[in-house]
Amino acid sequence: MRIGKRTHDSPLFILPGKLLNRDVSAACEIPRARITTTESAFMDTNMMTQWIERFANEVPTPIQRPVVLLLNGASSHMDEAIDMRAKQLGVRLVQIPANASHLFQPLDVAVFRGLKSVLRQEINRFMLNTGKSGLTKKDEVSLASKAWVSGVVDKPDNIRSGFREAGIFPLSRPAMSRRLAKFTSNG
Repeated sequence: MRIGKRTHDSPLFILPGKLLNRDVSAACEIPRARITTTESAFMDTNMMTQWIERFANEVPTPIQRPVVLLLNGASSHMDEAIDMRAKQLGVRLVQIPANASHLFQPLDVAVFRGLKSVLRQEINRFMLNTGKSGLTKKDEVSLASKAWVSGVVDKPDNIRSGFREAGIFPLSRPAMSRRLAKFTSNG
């Protein structure tokens, strides 16, 4: 998500396996979305390096470097090679403390809950309409891309409110303190 331009980047969908069939890629309706695979279906350091390169290349030229990229505490996000490549590209990595992304990560604060709700609705509707009890990779990509449009693209104010509520932009110590109070009170 980009707060400067108030836009979002296209998503990266990671599927389990080694190969990606063309029909799976064709099921995605989001321009410039990237679909890839890993054995575990989770981000790894190689993929993260590629993603940072893509991110850096999509930052418009007039924007002064370094730019800040806020990351959660996933181990695949932080590695010496990733950090060095980010520095070469003029990207400053800032990591949210471990176990605190639900408090300070703007997407966790205001976007992902709605996105997950839309995705669950899409899956339920699909299964009721088709009678299927499982999803293929093609189904997963199709449903996830529809949910992304409904839950993210069509709701840009949620992105902005996530940064504001987390106290990240505009920078707000009182907002951060309110979020931290939720953590200390087990909220």
